[in-house]
Amino acid sequence: MLNEIIKTAEELNTAALYYRQSGNMDGVRELAKAHAVSKKQTEEFIQGSRYRLVDIPIEERKFANASEKLRAEMFALKDAGFADIIGQYLVNLAKTDSALDAQVLKKHKMLQRCLDYVTQKAYNIALEGAKKKGENGIRANTGLALSGDQVFPWVLEYYAKDDEKEIAEKEQEEKKASTQELMDKIMEKTSIKSRIDEAVKEAGYDSMEAAAEDGTAFVFMGHGTSHTAKVSYSQMQTQMKDLGYDNVFIGTVEGEPEETSCESVIDAVEKAGYKKVVLRPLMVVAGDHANNDMAGDDDDSWLSMFKASGKFDSVDTQITGLGEIKDIQQIYVNHTAEAMK
Repeated sequence: MLNEIIKTAEELNTAALYYRQSGNMDGVRELAKAHAVSKKQTEEFIQGSRYRLVDIPIEERKFANASEKLRAEMFALKDAGFADIIGQYLVNLAKTDSALDAQVLKKHKMLQRCLDYVTQKAYNIALEGAKKKGENGIRANTGLALSGDQVFPWVLEYYAKDDEKEIAEKEQEEKKASTQELMDKIMEKTSIKSRIDEAVKEAGYDSMEAAAEDGTAFVFMGHGTSHTAKVSYSQMQTQMKDLGYDNVFIGTVEGEPEETSCESVIDAVEKAGYKKVVLRPLMVVAGDHANNDMAGDDDDSWLSMFKASGKFDSVDTQITGLGEIKDIQQIYVNHTAEAMK
């Protein structure tokens, strides 16, 4: 599958465009879902009101002038048929227009967003034309011939628009929605609260608060991955803090993302001030990773490394897989029943 070989935003956009042009909108949705693209953004791309599925990031650096920034953006977009034409138009104009030069240099102003703005304008015209014909919408990949006299004023309109606050609020809302959607999936798949309750009970505490007061931290060790999905582990750690579980730490065998490596988790637990540690697998089955990588006798096991650090009074392990928890089992039963309908 394409999902397995995509490494960059450019590759993601290329694959999404291929699916859209092929009429495979389910393929676009699957691709977007695998790379944590919001549903709103995905549907805008599918209907044609968004030029690319995701923004192509430009390195955080200062630009001397609009020309330098625009050329960097054109290089990243690699689109001679659209981005380069509009970008070069702006480069030429900004050389003698200091106001435009200043607008282009604003951090929130991006050529990518300009293309989306122009695309939305064109989409609106096509939609109005369809309505006049008595149609409710426009078909995917519908062509629309536009002249430079129509397009370039939209370009300048975008850069003159005072939308810094609007963009900041939109980004915050999209980030919040995307994070919540991702965390809903994570919480469903792992039922982390059930996992925490089981760990607390097995450790002999009545509540997580009681464990924290006793100086005990719980470290859940997952597998980890180099795929972009690794953000799930970072989001899960953030969610633990948001839920008030300050003494819960998420780690991974693979150490990806980096903050989930054993060394990083040891440092995090120490800095938080906890002197007792309980290690527990964040995996459906407590197999080789749990028994050896986490609780084994070798020097590179998590148990050995936590003890060798000399930073904790006690380090214990709980060898129980997610699949042994009734709430987790019910999730599998529910999903199986849903698949059989």
